[in-house]
Amino acid sequence: MRIIYDMIDPEIYETRHERCPREAYLYHHWRPVISKLIQLICKILRKYYIKVEALDVGCGTGVYTEEISRYTQKCVGLDLSENMLEYARKKRKELNLVLADAHKLPFRDKSFNLVVTVGLLEYVQKDSVLKEIAMVMRKGAFLIVVIPNKYSMYRLPIKILTKISGRKYVPKEPSLKEMLRSSHQLGFKLIWYKIDDGLIFIPDFLDKVIGKYLYIMIERISKLIFRRNPFSNVMLLLLYKR
Repeated sequence: MRIIYDMIDPEIYETRHERCPREAYLYHHWRPVISKLIQLICKILRKYYIKVEALDVGCGTGVYTEEISRYTQKCVGLDLSENMLEYARKKRKELNLVLADAHKLPFRDKSFNLVVTVGLLEYVQKDSVLKEIAMVMRKGAFLIVVIPNKYSMYRLPIKILTKISGRKYVPKEPSLKEMLRSSHQLGFKLIWYKIDDGLIFIPDFLDKVIGKYLYIMIERISKLIFRRNPFSNVMLLLLYKR
């Protein structure tokens, strides 16, 4: 995974939603939800006089690490990409950032009561990393996971086209059922989840012309049919460590 992300320009990666309607739609759909959830969990922990100590696993350029830091007494951002962390340190100098592998978290057991991971688990050995995360979480801690959906109507065509072309499709997105099974085995309880965006695969030239409006329309139609959209591109899970 380090090779993948060290090949990407961190600034282009962080600002991709400013140029691409597809990314803009996902950003404006999911970012407010994640932000509000982080604020809510921190508020709940503080209400019971609990010091909020958080970990952002796969922090990239530190966007969410910065946000989490506003509501916590301690927040650590961890990533395997030197390139991403170098950019984060220059842009967000106040952050506590660690270069390390999520498969071997360099923290003592039961160090954190909030862990957030956005867009990481599909690029790693999911169960191994979740096990590491569970070990560094205290009993009663919260875990926020944001990960692509295995049955995404945006990603399925890409997988097929990639296979036809003979190339390797790197991400390994789980289904909701697979995520719940893995987390349950590690002692997590599902509190809430959200799976409801309307992203589908369309060519880039159409994305630039009608993408934003098309995705919003599909999202609204899917909500009329499903309580939750099983073909959503992204899943968000809030889990509790028992």
